[in-house]
Amino acid sequence: MSVYVGRNTKLYFYDFQYRGKRYTGPTGETSKSAAHRVERAERAKVEAGLGPDEASDLTVNMACARWFDEHGQTLKVPDDYERALDYVVSCLGGGTKLRDIDAQAVKEAMRKRRLMHTEFRSREGVTTRPPTNATVNRQVLDMIRRIHRFAQTGWGAKHLQAIDWKKLRLPERKAREREISDAEQGKLEAAARREYWADFRTFLGTYGIRLGEMFFSPADVYEVNKQVSIRINDRKDGSSYVIDLDHEDGRKMLARKSRAEAAGLAVCWYREKRGRLEPLTYSAARTALRRIIKRAGIEGLTIHDHRHDVATKATRSHGIAVARSLLGHSSIATTQRYAKVSTGDRLAAISSLKSQAKSRESVNDADKGDTNQKDAL
Repeated sequence: MSVYVGRNTKLYFYDFQYRGKRYTGPTGETSKSAAHRVERAERAKVEAGLGPDEASDLTVNMACARWFDEHGQTLKVPDDYERALDYVVSCLGGGTKLRDIDAQAVKEAMRKRRLMHTEFRSREGVTTRPPTNATVNRQVLDMIRRIHRFAQTGWGAKHLQAIDWKKLRLPERKAREREISDAEQGKLEAAARREYWADFRTFLGTYGIRLGEMFFSPADVYEVNKQVSIRINDRKDGSSYVIDLDHEDGRKMLARKSRAEAAGLAVCWYREKRGRLEPLTYSAARTALRRIIKRAGIEGLTIHDHRHDVATKATRSHGIAVARSLLGHSSIATTQRYAKVSTGDRLAAISSLKSQAKSRESVNDADKGDTNQKDAL
């Protein structure tokens, strides 16, 4: 048996072999005699069958690569998981062993991720900002937890430390729910000075499409049995879904598709300038919509609130299943948060129940009258 002082540290490490397998690790001690005691205790655990197993001894680097090869690449948007794994390796330390990961190590990795700011480019220049709590939770906390659990259930790791994941989770901003009133809709329509932006905003607010998904190609617009539909492909999770248009919107979209194809445009939204069609862009649309909201004088309204408005109203009037299909949510839990019940909904339910009760009373009274007449006869 032997112990040694690690490089660039005063701490001792143990290093021994048992049945042809090598065991090494930090003792956490600066005294050689104390380090020997730790080593003897570790050897006793190994001899008793309680020592670290092969899966528990995997480094973060090896575990991340193995998890992605065996599981991660089969999931939706594997690129996102691969990016998250890079953050885990960078923030947690690629050489860290799975059995050494504790709550403090995860907390420190999350802190490091917060310090990695993201660049955003706009006409005003380049700005940076830290990731949101939700991003840190998803890319670091949840990713480490996935690997931690997969090592236990899939690789047989028996000596990983217990971690209270919920306690480490950073508080996230509550999902936004916003309805646009009829009065606000009127103001927005009046504030849209360009017809092409007015049509763009109306379509966005009618079908609840995300702004980034509005730039579908003419090939994504199709007609089957007189039903015009649009396939939305460029989704943030890599999936796609279909939007069915009503008759009037379908007719307009087919005309728009025809003009866009004739002009060789890659998107269906355009403006006419000097007799030529120019495609609308995401950045131009974002700027125009923000100006429309500002001119309308509506406080606290964002572009994405058009989607929240459709989600809330569709859920209330037609139920969660229809709203989920309309919005293209992959999970019904996402749609569930829009299932708000207003005072008007409750009063309408009470009125309906009272009407049903009165109808039953009327039927019962009629039945009693018929019975009395039969008895008299």
